[in-house]
Amino acid sequence: MLAKTEYIRNKQIEIPIFFVPPRTTKSEIYLPKNGEILIDDSLKNLKDWKLHGGTGIYFSLSHQSQEFKTIKSLKKYYKKGSFFI
Repeated sequence: MLAKTEYIRNKQIEIPIFFVPPRTTKSEIYLPKNGEILIDDSLKNLKDWKLHGGTGIYFSLSHQSQEFKTIKSLKKYYKKGSFFI
């Protein structure tokens, strides 16, 4: 987790980061009520997030999703402290 945080912060990305313990669904930690976005490489996590009212984006270098928008990098979506999806 520390490595992920350091990587993101070294890229000057200042967004909230929430880490979820293993075997815990993301929606158990944070309930998406207003379409909050989850970018994840697990379709299972994205389906649960969507079921609870969130918006899921699939992060994969080699696969596509029929159900979720798929991205390979965050770089083109990030501009001066905000994400544009």
